[in-house]
Amino acid sequence: MNKPRKPLFLLITVIAFAIALPFPLQNRAYAQGGGTCNAPFLPVSTPLNDLGGSEYIRMDGTPTGFTGGLYPNGSNTRPAAHEAAGLQVAQEIVPRNTAGAPDPDSGRIVLVSVGMSNTNQEFGKFIELIESDYNVNPKLVVVNGAVGGAPAHKWIDPN
Repeated sequence: MNKPRKPLFLLITVIAFAIALPFPLQNRAYAQGGGTCNAPFLPVSTPLNDLGGSEYIRMDGTPTGFTGGLYPNGSNTRPAAHEAAGLQVAQEIVPRNTAGAPDPDSGRIVLVSVGMSNTNQEFGKFIELIESDYNVNPKLVVVNGAVGGAPAHKWIDPN
């Protein structure tokens, strides 16, 4: 049996790259223009959820071999197998102690972001939204571990 693809991870990765790629050019052009963006227009590829079964084409026009949709076969409807797998994994999310053992009384559920400045900014807003939701599990601890100005090659340094 094939494992279900991880569409959320793929979607987040694609969104992160789509957000991050144009910024250096736009910021440089903005600074050089004295407050006015004078960068050349950069076309935006069709969003994955709008592609359907069509092939995703890079911004330079080269094909990727991948079709659109958030799920297999260009679909945006979550397959039953994905739903069942997600519900099964969700059952394993329980408060845990520092040793990783389930601990419903004093354990915590921790959600940590990892990334660079874009991730830091987006996750900061995500934390605001979580904190304003009264239905969030009180055992949830959210940590913004993303660091501004720290590209991926710096993440591997444990210091």
